Amino acid sequence: MTPKLGDRMSVLLGLAVMATGYLGFSLAGEGWVMLVFIAPFALGSLAMPALRSILSHRVGADAQGELQGAMSSLMSLTAIVAPVFLTQLFGYFTSASAPVYFPGAPFMTAAVLTMGSAVVVAGVLFSRREPVLG
Repeated sequence: MTPKLGDRMSVLLGLAVMATGYLGFSLAGEGWVMLVFIAPFALGSLAMPALRSILSHRVGADAQGELQGAMSSLMSLTAIVAPVFLTQLFGYFTSASAPVYFPGAPFMTAAVLTMGSAVVVAGVLFSRREPVLG
């Protein structure tokens, strides 16, 4: 799909459909609803390769390793922090002390963060000024 859409639109579409999947997961009251939202969530995988392509075109050949290493480091850090944070969020919103019982809170949080990322990425990708990396 990326050759037809282009890298910028692939990133934005990927983030948007991933956020839609997270939103659907957060509101699912039945197990079969989760299955419905797997497809849009899976299409979110369009975003990362397109983002890597955009970024790799914005840095010189001598900085490619640093760029990929930095991106992998950020993804690893997220893989460490997110489960701890989201598990605590789930525990809170399913406890007796929660203001409202909402087991979908971690997925809703992921949807909000993903859409926030899409807004930031859109601002950078469609700005007239080219950001300098590396």
